[in-house]
Parts: sequence; structure tokens; C-alpha cells
Amino acid sequence: MQVRMGLSMLSEATIEKIIAEQNRRLGSSSDLDLSSRLTSPAYVAGLWEKTTEPEREVARLFLLQAPQGFVSRREWERLVQHAPLRFSLGLTNLRRLGLILTVRKLWSEVGYLMPFEVREMLATMLQRTAPREKTPVSDPVQAPTYYIPSGRGIHLDLIALLLFIREHEVPLTQKKTIHRRALVKLEDLFSLTDAHVAGWFSSLFPPAAKESCSAKTSVILDLALRLSLIRMEQGRLRLVAERVAEWLDAPAAVRWSRIMHVAMSHYLPAHPWLEGAAFAMNDHGHDRWSAVDRLLDNLKRLGYQLPDDALHMIVEQWLHPLLGFGWIQLGHAGNNSLRWRWNPLIRRESEDGWYVQPTGEVLVPPLVSLKRIWELSRLGEVSFAGEMIRCTLEARRIQAYVAQGGTPEQALSFLQDGCIHPLPDSVVEMLHRWGKEAKQIRLERVVRVRVADPRLLQEMRQIPTLQPYLTEIISATDFLVRPEQESELSAVLRRCGYQPLAGEAAGYVGIAREETAAPAPPEESAGLFADQRPWTGYQVENTFPEQDDQTSRLDGLPRMWTRHFQSYHPQTLRDLCRRAAELRIDIRMELASGEERQGTPLEVGVDMGYWVLTLEAGRKRYKYRLDEIRRVQIILPEYC
Repeated sequence: MQVRMGLSMLSEATIEKIIAEQNRRLGSSSDLDLSSRLTSPAYVAGLWEKTTEPEREVARLFLLQAPQGFVSRREWERLVQHAPLRFSLGLTNLRRLGLILTVRKLWSEVGYLMPFEVREMLATMLQRTAPREKTPVSDPVQAPTYYIPSGRGIHLDLIALLLFIREHEVPLTQKKTIHRRALVKLEDLFSLTDAHVAGWFSSLFPPAAKESCSAKTSVILDLALRLSLIRMEQGRLRLVAERVAEWLDAPAAVRWSRIMHVAMSHYLPAHPWLEGAAFAMNDHGHDRWSAVDRLLDNLKRLGYQLPDDALHMIVEQWLHPLLGFGWIQLGHAGNNSLRWRWNPLIRRESEDGWYVQPTGEVLVPPLVSLKRIWELSRLGEVSFAGEMIRCTLEARRIQAYVAQGGTPEQALSFLQDGCIHPLPDSVVEMLHRWGKEAKQIRLERVVRVRVADPRLLQEMRQIPTLQPYLTEIISATDFLVRPEQESELSAVLRRCGYQPLAGEAAGYVGIAREETAAPAPPEESAGLFADQRPWTGYQVENTFPEQDDQTSRLDGLPRMWTRHFQSYHPQTLRDLCRRAAELRIDIRMELASGEERQGTPLEVGVDMGYWVLTLEAGRKRYKYRLDEIRRVQIILPEYC
């Protein structure tokens, strides 16, 4: 769960309390809202510096042992049974700071969740401050060869899918799978291979998806659905125009971040050490070769619990998919150990500049912006095979462009703006010739507005505000407006005192020259498989925790027990030891022999007719008869 999603379920009052607690802890205020604070590395680092040791221990527990940052209350009690008071205080304080959210399942079972961005920032800080080996961080790989080739880039595979859906009808079966005739064409579009995502496909996707689609096609379709770029609607796949436009305009780093979050949240198995490995790789800020074995050793030193087959798991569940996404390169060093490094191109900014050949073929380097490629595809057939993207200009596409209101001059201007050299004369002549051959009959979608009485239309024509919309009157009661003017016209009519009804015009809302789906909701959409995340079914609870009840129980202890080292009546001594055992706090005691001991009481009971105290000191347990204890004092923790 991301910070934004979690905070959206909190009330303004709760958010204000969290902000006030953060300000109190830091001793200063900030103009940032709560979401910006909890996603700012600098701000979270400032909070981390002000945390106490118990709070840091709780944060480490969530990073090292909580799958995707989630712990149910039952699991929490099991994890902290050795020191419940200390960890309970730390948990409450982190909840008050907003670093951990309280979640509840069906108003019954309670859990605790550390949001994704918070986990990433805290894990990165812990990894940066942890001691590392003195050996070099990376070793050169003379010949970076690997038995599975790298993909050209998941962003280009996604664009290939979106272009295919834009240009072709992709029908769905009753089981919401793609028809085989469309699948055959889709298979050849992607550089991602089944070998890259075999681990994800076998463990995540249902049998129906495995029977109908290959692994690579299933993953790319699922990714596009979760990014809300496409949607299954009315028995076919459709583009979500607003999200596609936003995706094309987004910087490469933003697109990378969104895909990475989907991959880590939905595809990566929910093992803390795998998430820690992904965070460590993301913090690897250079493109030098680094050993996978060293990455795993660093995770062990940080406290992550790795399985025996950790190397196999990280290769199958993370490195191979990233290789298919075109994000990393894999290779073997001289000792046959596996090495990895980031592809230096993945987060570089776009660099426009293509080559137009006299034959009408456009060669597009991989760093050309996706928006440019999307616009170029309206003028020709795009092929993603090979290292360079190729677009072959076509007469039918140029003529369709002209029929939709464009001109050959505009098409030539667009080609020249993106070209690093003057356009060949043959291409200029070819586009002009195709433009002249374009058919002059154009079909346009419009909205027909009908009034109840001719006198009403005459009245509307006298209103200056409405006159710009009355340029195409087709009868005494009807006029036409463009689809994009519909909502604007409705608002103007209401301001003028009219009450327009949608009528048949509702059927035209959202229809453009390319068929697209309605806007998607802001959150991630469902994919081809049901998520089984640890916190599935839980909702963030709108609550601000008060100071821990354990603290109030400590405050309720008699001061004599905590401030004085003295003897007590046998009944009072039993009560003191029982309370210390309940709270799991240390006591200091002096035996009749004069020996002093300090430890945590575990149990007070009768054994062989005597009252006996079981005391834990270090890793050992001791039993003492209460009548052997001369003096005793409860030792309050330093953080209380």
C-alpha cells in the first residue's frame, strides 16, 4: 500500500494530529502536507534521527520480518513476546508519527502496515549505514554474456501493445481471454520472452490464463491493466485515453517508478528479504557490475532471513524479469559467479532525433520520446524488431491524416522537427502526392442538440454567450456542436437558466476517432490474477493512537516499588513479582546470601509447597524461593 492510498482513508482531524506529533518530535513545522512529508526522503530522514531505540527496533522488525510491511496483531504478539512493553511503546510512537498505519479486517482482526514508500526510504537508510565488506563493490565482466538475452525495454513492449489495440479490434471470449487470432499477432510484438517471466507466470496466474496466453503476453497485458492503460469493456480490449496520454507525457523516470511499484507490489513474492534485495538494487546508483552473491551476503548481515535457495529465487523471481524489462544486464565473471548491472539507458531523459530515408522509412533510436513515437505511428506502420524502431510511411495513413483535417505540410513539419537532417526530396514529393490523392469525403462525429420549440432556439440565438455554439443550425429546432463542446455547452446553458437533458447525446460522450474506454479510477486496476497480498481484505482504520496503555500501567505502579530497594511483606512481594512478570520488566533483587541478581520475572507459582519466582537473566532461567529474597526493586526501562 502506498502512502497516498493509506492517507486517503484518514480524516482531516486524524491527519492534523499526526502532523502535530511530527512537528512536536522535530521541534519545527513544515509547509508540506502529510503525504508529501511521508514521501520525502529528507523529511523521513529527519524523523528517523529523532526516533528512540525502541522505535528503531520496531521499524527494523517491519523491514526484516513483515511481508510487504504488514503484521497482524496475533503475529505481532508472537514476534515481540520476549519484550512486549518495549516494542509496544515503539509501535505506538511510530503509529503516532504516521510511519505505520493501523488496519482492520471486517471490523474484527487488527493489523499494522508500513507503507511502501516509508519501507523503501527506511530500508535504504539502514543499508547505507550498515557496515560493508572492504572488498571492491564491483568487479569487471570482460564478456557480459548470459543464456537469456535482454529485452529492448518494457516501455516499448507496452507501446507496441497500445498501438496494436488502437489499430485493431481485440475481442475477448466469454472467459475474458483474448481470441486466438489476435494472440497470434500479439506474440510477435514483444521482446519480453517466456523465459524472463516463467517464475511469475507459474506462481501467480490462474489456469485459465495459462491455457490461453503465453507467459510474456499475460504479464504485459496484466501490467497494462494494472497501470490502467487498457480496460476490458464490452467484450473487447480498449484504451483508456486519459491514462495513455498521461503515460506518454510522463518522464522516463516516472514511468520506471510506476512499473517498478507494480512489479514489487503485485509480482514479487512477499518475502521481506526479496523486497530488501529490490530496495538495495534500486539504491545501487551506478551502472558498474556487481556480484549477486555479495548482494545476498549484505542482506544476511542486515538481519534478513534468507532461504537455502535464495540465489535461485532471486534470479527466477526478480533478475530474469528485470532482464526482460530491459532494465538490467546479467553476465558471468571468471569464477562463473553471477553479476548484474543497471542498463544505463533506462532512466535517461528522451532525446528526440530520428533518420528519414529516401524510401520513406523512418529509423527511430530507442531514446526518442514515447509521445513522438505515438504521433509518428499515425503516419506509418511501426515495427519494433531490432535495435532501432522503424516506421514505414504509408499512403493510407497519410490520406487518413489529411481526411481528419491535417495537411501534408503539417505532416512534413512534424517529420522535420524530429529529424536530425533535412528531409529527402523524395519524401517531400511522396507526401504531397499522397495528400492530393486523399478522398475528400469525411465522416465526423457531432452532437445534435434539439430544442422543444422553434421559438426557444430563436431566443437562444439572441443570447451572446450561446452564439459561438449556434454556428451549425440544421433545422428550426436542431443544431450541431462538436463532441468536445458538449460538457461546456451544458454548463453555459445552465448558467443561462436552461436545464439541458443528455438524451441521445450521452452515447457520444468520450468517443473519439479511436475508440477508447472511459477514464480509469486513480488507483491501480485489477489485472489478470487475483492479488493475494498479506494485507488483502484490510482497510486503514481512521484512528490516532493515544499513548500506549502499557505506559499508563507503568505509571500506575507504586512509586515505592520503582524507587526503593527494600524488603516487603510476602503477599506484597508476590504482587510485585506478578506485576513485573505481566509487564515483562526487570527487577533487581538481593538474596538472603547477599548475592544480587537482575532479570525479567517470567512466572510466580507454588512448587513443592513454596512460592517460587522464575527469573530470566540473559539466556538462562533461574528459580528462587520468595522467602530467599531479602530486598527487591522494579527497574523501569530508560525509555519510559
